[in-house]
Formats: sequence, structure tokens, C-alpha cells
Amino acid sequence: MSVFGSLWLSASTREAREPDAGDAARAPRLAGQENPRMADSRFRERYGPMAVVTGAALGIGRGFARRIAARGLDLLLADKEVDTLEETAEALRKQHDIDVVTVGADLSTVEGVERVASEALAHEVGLLVNNAGVGHTGWFTEIPLEDHLVEIDLNIRATLVLTHRLGRDMLERGRGGIIFVASNSSEHGSPSVANYAATKAYIRMLGEALFAELEEHGIDSLALSPGLTRTRSISRSVGDELARKLGAMEPEDVAEEGLRALGKRPALIAGSRNRLHAILTRDFMPRASALRRTMRRMQKTGLGKPARPREP
Repeated sequence: MSVFGSLWLSASTREAREPDAGDAARAPRLAGQENPRMADSRFRERYGPMAVVTGAALGIGRGFARRIAARGLDLLLADKEVDTLEETAEALRKQHDIDVVTVGADLSTVEGVERVASEALAHEVGLLVNNAGVGHTGWFTEIPLEDHLVEIDLNIRATLVLTHRLGRDMLERGRGGIIFVASNSSEHGSPSVANYAATKAYIRMLGEALFAELEEHGIDSLALSPGLTRTRSISRSVGDELARKLGAMEPEDVAEEGLRALGKRPALIAGSRNRLHAILTRDFMPRASALRRTMRRMQKTGLGKPARPREP
């Protein structure tokens, strides 16, 4: 799950932005566009009958669960927050009349990953959304080593294992899709979230590479990089009002952009402001300047650690 990135653009960039998934969902359908029911039918044929979503209790994971359920797929939802996960699942069962399996598991552990993989392999899974993740903020050397290792276990190891095991099943069937939820912070080093950003870079690279490896076998892969998104952790860190001022996206809009891009491209940065941010920092700003500016903005918004005072 992404909670960092795209923090320094001014509000003026919103005026000229291209439409994102939320805009498209609110706009009237143009003549000649594909009927949504036909699109959903094709989606079910390619990625059904069941989708697995990790980290599905809240945030972007729950956004994916809702948007996939609206397309008519059954779901297997995994998260360590069991009560919240079951609430999400029950709401989807009632609203969409689908089967929803829940697996309470801590995916930062070997046992938790095995529990989810074993349950998933008992079903015909056509879509895997690798969303579960964790990030810690602060100076790299001051964050406990155990926290860094949990980031690696959850963000990287769980993603690798589930992709490998479920991907082999998809290969045998000759169809399927895998979405890797990376982060806009993976576009370059991100001070104050250095290890988190590094784990998300791994996820992005894996998703992009598998796009080329798997497409001829009928399997679609997408590396999705959200920027600032209005999740629980962001609301707690900076508050809802500041998150809105910074242009934070809604989780369901991030998920919708990812689902629409699956099968069409290897990677997507969610949100037009975030895409503009990536272009500016990657192509028009010296690397050192981009890193320093990212650090200042992280500190200003409360997501990064304040600068250390200089020694006298």
C-alpha cells in the first residue's frame, strides 16, 4: 500500500490536469464507448472467476476489492486486521451477491504467506492484487532494524512468493492478471522512507519485467504506483484537510485506474498530478535537487523526520 510521494506540486497544477479515474467515473459516457456490462463480462472471462487481494481490509486494498466485486468476480481477501476484513467482506457479499473468502494472516511471516497461498490454490484464481505493504518514516539508521526487515518480508517476500505460486497456476490455464502495488516514491530515492521506497522499486521492476515475460502466455502484469492516497495512515499522519489540499487521491480511484490499465501497459502512475510530478523530477530536475526537494516536502507535511540540527 502506498502512502508516500507526489507531495511538492503546487495547487496550480490541478487546473490543467488530465482526467483521472474519478473524473471518468463521474463523467457521462460518450457515444460509441464500450457498454460497461460488456466490459465487465470480458473482464470476468479473462480474470475470473476469483481474485485475490492482499491488504484488503482498508485503503487501496479495500478499494480494489470494491471495484473488482463491482465487475462480478468472487474474492479472496487477506489481511491481519481480521475484524475489519470481515466487515469489508460482508458488505461486498450483500451488495454484489458474490462469494468472498477471508483469510486472516500476517503476510510478513512465512506462516501467513503460506496460509494465503494454500487457500488461494484451492480456488481458480484469475487475478492477484499484491497490495499488502508497510512503511516506516524517519532517518534510515534510527528506524529499528527489525522494522526494516518487516518491510522487506511483507513488501518483497510476500509479493514474490504469492506471485510465483499463483502465477504458475495461471500459466497452466493460459490466462490471468497480476497487479503489483508499488509507489510513486519508487521513481527515485525517497529520503525519510528510504527502505520503503527501495522495496517498492523492487515491486515496480518485478511487475514491469513480468509484463514482457508473461504476455505471450495470456497473463497480464501491471506495476501500479500510487502517490499520496487518502488512507487511514495518511489521515493519521497529516490529517484529512491537508491530505485534500495536497491532492490526495481516493483509494477506489487508484484501484479503478489500475484495473483499467491492466493488459494495456506494463506500468502506471496513478493520478495525473502524480504523473506530472514523476516527469518533472525524472526528466527536468537534477537528481540531487529532486532528492533534496522531496526531503523538504516530506518534512513539511509531517511524513518525514525533521532535519537534524548542525553540530556547533
